[in-house]
Amino acid sequence: MYSVYVTCADKDEAKKIAGLAIEKGLAACANIFQAHEALYFWEGSMQCDKEVAMILKTSKTRYKELETLIAANHSYDAPCILAFPAQDGNSAFLEWIDQSTEAKA
Repeated sequence: MYSVYVTCADKDEAKKIAGLAIEKGLAACANIFQAHEALYFWEGSMQCDKEVAMILKTSKTRYKELETLIAANHSYDAPCILAFPAQDGNSAFLEWIDQSTEAKA
């Protein structure tokens, strides 16, 4: 199981991407957090913008498809998409993630 951390321009973008991912079975669920400020260096200058972070839960086998979907529907040129593998966890929850993200025939 992977927890996939993604930042988005706003809540609407996060909800759109999360909804597509869940509908397509690429993620079992998403947690979308309140807007926060992000400081970063981009194209030669310091930037400070509001953005929204979310964590999507997916299976190892569906991660690459999820990454592709996020990138294709994201407004950023280089979106933050970071996957963190779960070392352990509630077996019932991990099983639910796998079942929710099984490829549909």
